[in-house]
Amino acid sequence: MSLRDLAGLNRRDVDSIKSLARGAFEGKRFGQAAALFRGLEALEGDEPLHTLNLAYAEAAAGQDGAAVEALTRFIDLDQPRDLVDVVRALVLRATLLAKSDPTAAALDLRAAHLLAERSDAAKAVLAGGGR
Repeated sequence: MSLRDLAGLNRRDVDSIKSLARGAFEGKRFGQAAALFRGLEALEGDEPLHTLNLAYAEAAAGQDGAAVEALTRFIDLDQPRDLVDVVRALVLRATLLAKSDPTAAALDLRAAHLLAERSDAAKAVLAGGGR
């Protein structure tokens, strides 16, 4: 049972929190966005995009270590995820690790290129530098 269910929150409640998190991110309030995405991750652990969005918010807030941890959780998930999102996560993690662990960064980029061979959209992400 998810925390969302235990707390008795409905879909509209969770969507409101998502909207607040997106608004905080778009408003460049990255610390607030990270806190909200962390809460969403706790509420809906079965939704991988909360983890990916948390990673983006942490990276934008300058919290590279926390961003790498969230990206690793996202990449290592056993549940289905969009291939393009996995490629984006690998590229961002490689970027964050480039100075501190160039070997790991190179491995992430290699994995991103191998995965991108399966999808034109993922190839476009790589051509765009991970965007």
